[in-house]
Order: sequence, then C-alpha cells, then structure tokens
Amino acid sequence: MAAEIQDSRSARFALRCSNWAERWFPDSWVFAALAVLLVCIGALAMGAKPTDTAKAFGDGFWSLIPFTMQ
Repeated sequence: MAAEIQDSRSARFALRCSNWAERWFPDSWVFAALAVLLVCIGALAMGAKPTDTAKAFGDGFWSLIPFTMQ
C-alpha cells in the first residue's frame, strides 16, 4: 500500500513538472529564430549589406543539409 502511494505522489509530481515545462519553456524553434536574428543584426551592425547577409545565410543553410541528413 505504501509503495502505491509513493508511486502516485512521484507520478503526480512528475506530471506537474512536465506540465510546467510544456507551458513555460519555449520550443527550440524560438531559440533558433532568436539566434538567427541576433546574428543578422550583428552582421548588419558590422557593415554587411542586407542582401549579402541573406545570401550568406542561404548558402550556409544548404551546406548543412548533408550533415543533417546523415
């Protein structure tokens, strides 16, 4: 009986932690989008042209495809 209560308490605690994380912790897409914006702003601040920045991003993205498809 005591083991069932302990499992139940730990299961409820785990579910509460999981629900909190799902609600308040952003998806990885948010971190990726913020990183792209930060790098883009940094490149523009250093004097790069917007078209050069976009081209470099596109070239770099497609060069990563073989790595991600391993």
